[in-house]
Amino acid sequence: MAVVAVNSALLSFPYNYAIAFAYSIGLLIIYLSIIYLNIKILVPRYLLQNRYRIYIGMLTTLALFTIAFDLTIEFYIKKFFHLNYGKFSILERKDDFVLNIIATCFLYVICFAGTSIGVLFKHWLASVQQINQLEKDTIKAELQHLKSRIYPGFLFKTLEKAGEQAFEYSIVIDENIKHVLVPPLLFVSIVLPTVDSITEYEEMPFINLSFGIKDKSLMFVCSGTKSGKVTDIEDIVNSKRRLDLLFGENYTLDFSEDEKSQSINLGLNIL
Repeated sequence: MAVVAVNSALLSFPYNYAIAFAYSIGLLIIYLSIIYLNIKILVPRYLLQNRYRIYIGMLTTLALFTIAFDLTIEFYIKKFFHLNYGKFSILERKDDFVLNIIATCFLYVICFAGTSIGVLFKHWLASVQQINQLEKDTIKAELQHLKSRIYPGFLFKTLEKAGEQAFEYSIVIDENIKHVLVPPLLFVSIVLPTVDSITEYEEMPFINLSFGIKDKSLMFVCSGTKSGKVTDIEDIVNSKRRLDLLFGENYTLDFSEDEKSQSINLGLNIL
């Protein structure tokens, strides 16, 4: 805005540098006052509240006020010092006076609105931080909720039903798996449907758990005997929701079954 003030002063008083300097200081004070008014009042009350028409109208009004004040001061200074109007003065170019007023008003509106960028950027950063914090709080709350649903149900149900019927099991761990960390209780809800299913099987049921590495992904497979009843997939749905929160799109979860067995395959892209 200082450049605009100096340029306007030199156009109005091209051969009187002392007057031009004093005139530019006055204009700069007016510009800074309007900028302060814009940042402290107009932007919070109108622009950030999505009241764009009122905001533009207020800026236009301020721009017209600035032009009127500018021309009034220029007129009386030149009258007092008996100065001639320069060829670039709006008061001298009467043929296109209205067009010059409109162009100058448009320039002022752009300059005043440009000072809002810093405020808008600060507001955008605060909004992004608030949204990120809300997302973190939401994810944390949902994880705690899912964990509370998975953990007690698995322990009591598994201990109760496993004690009622014996079953065979095997756990295979790839020797290449070293120092791989996963969230606690991640595989609980994946194993639970299979444990729940084998208790209804008349013959000796089995459960096979395997951990391996494939294409830089941790692969977990839970397979076992399937009874005649329909598998309750509520725990699988809960597990998928938790995986969505923890890994986003960096995992795969497949469920397959036939008449005698069922299998749940989980792949985690964490390596």
